[in-house]
Amino acid sequence: MPVLPENMFTSTSDSLILISDPSLDNKTAGLCDLLVLIEDSSIQLALLEKKSNQFLALEVFRGANNNEPTSPQKLLELAASKSKLLRNYEFSKARVCLTTTQYTLVPEALHHPGDEASYFHLNFRNVANATIFPAHVSAFHLYSIYGIDAELQKSILHLFQEPKIFHHSESVLGDLSLRLRTDAGKQAWPQCAGKWN
Repeated sequence: MPVLPENMFTSTSDSLILISDPSLDNKTAGLCDLLVLIEDSSIQLALLEKKSNQFLALEVFRGANNNEPTSPQKLLELAASKSKLLRNYEFSKARVCLTTTQYTLVPEALHHPGDEASYFHLNFRNVANATIFPAHVSAFHLYSIYGIDAELQKSILHLFQEPKIFHHSESVLGDLSLRLRTDAGKQAWPQCAGKWN
């Protein structure tokens, strides 16, 4: 297995930043999960050791520094070909989180299975070639309906074996639910500007 540089903070020409814990080389490969965050302007990969629940490595790729935006598809292709984490380490499973603005929240009482595409296209009429997914957020009795570009989904399924794909709204709402249960005292929340059906 190739050895990463001594300095845990490294910048390479391929990735914007690579941070790794020196203990990573002593860990059993199958004890880590790969966490992937795909955004419009970056893709981030992290190795999470399951036993200790500690991050052992982080690698970040960003789009070009010019005015022309880089698509998530291109960033995933860049990471697939250049990532030191993907090339040098194995992992037991991959969890892929997509951060997009193309989602809508539908109250549980109004949700009808099979109508997800209608809910999605009601709010995003100009989005074509997207695969629509529902995610049940039981804590708030609603569904997050989101779309993934079909080519991006195909690349994710090709690159990772049986990945768990989810939308960032699931994580945000799950964290909010946890905070509401554990925080005490007065709380102020900004007005929600999301799209409701």
